[in-house]
Amino acid sequence: MLILITYDVNTETAAGRKRLRQVAKQCVNYGQRVQNSVFECQLDGVKYRQVKAILEKIIDKEIRKRAATDEAGLKAYFEKHRSDYQWEERRYRGIVLHGVSKRVVKQARKFLKSLPEEEWKDAIRLTFNAGAQPQIQVEQGVFAPGWAPHHFYCLLNTS
Repeated sequence: MLILITYDVNTETAAGRKRLRQVAKQCVNYGQRVQNSVFECQLDGVKYRQVKAILEKIIDKEIRKRAATDEAGLKAYFEKHRSDYQWEERRYRGIVLHGVSKRVVKQARKFLKSLPEEEWKDAIRLTFNAGAQPQIQVEQGVFAPGWAPHHFYCLLNTS
């Protein structure tokens, strides 16, 4: 298979320049340079996994090192940009029931209200989906207001 390897390594530090040389050296071993940081490599599955592991090891080492030494910097960055990581609208954690009919969804909803949330999926599987034809599909997660699937459903808010 033809694999295109591209990379962008920060070369402002001596460690960055060293990492750039290491990555380039490995890429030359497996393919042909078509631009400064772009290599075309004709690889089988085994060679692909080899080069991927080697490059990840070179790159991962720097990432782990930086993360371990700059936890305070990461926290400061997050605090400064906290608003960038928040949804504009409130989200709801819950479960959505997709059913074959409104009646089945209504029965499932009534049934689930008497159980703790962690038992819901198993209870649906055992009670409504034990036969040859499943009656309910369960989706748990975080949902935006106005989210609506194409089937009969209900959202049980657990937040």
